[in-house]
Amino acid sequence: MLKIRGFAVGLLIVALAGVAGAQKKAESPAELADEAAIRDYVLTMPKIEAFAAAQKEYSGGKADAAVAAEGKRLEADEKSSMLEKVKMIETTCPHLNAWIRQHGMTPREFMLTPMTLMTVGIAEYAKQKGGKLPDFISEANLQFYEQHKADLEKLGLGSGGGDSE
Repeated sequence: MLKIRGFAVGLLIVALAGVAGAQKKAESPAELADEAAIRDYVLTMPKIEAFAAAQKEYSGGKADAAVAAEGKRLEADEKSSMLEKVKMIETTCPHLNAWIRQHGMTPREFMLTPMTLMTVGIAEYAKQKGGKLPDFISEANLQFYEQHKADLEKLGLGSGGGDSE
C-alpha cells in the first residue's frame, strides 16, 4: 500500500469514498466520473514530483494557515466526490488553489496524481496476488507504476518508501 501522510491522506480517503474501491461498481454519476478521470489520467514523474514536494511542504507545517484551513475544510467534506473537490478548490478555496498552482499543478492534477497513484498501487498489489484489475485502472499507468517503483519509494510514495506515520 502507498504511504502518504497528512493532508494527502485526508484528501485521498475522501476521494476514495467516491471511488469506492476495486470490488464495488460505481453507482452514482459522480463515482463514474471519478473512475473515468482516474482511468484517463496519465501519471508522469514530473507530476508526481510536484505533488510530493507540495505534500512534504504541507505535512512539514510550511503551508500558511489559510491554506491549511481550506485543506481541512476539504478533508472534512465526506460527501463530495474527487472531481467535486477539484471544483471546490477552483471556486471556494482561493488560498489552496494559489498554493497548488505555485507548486506547478492544477487542482485537477493535485487531486488526480495521488489518487491515481494510490489506486494503481493497490491494483498492482492485487495483480501480484492474482486479483482482477478494476476497469478504471489503465494499463499504461500500471506499467508506469511498475517501472518507477524505486523512484516512488524514494519520494515516500511507493510500497516500501516513506514514514509509516
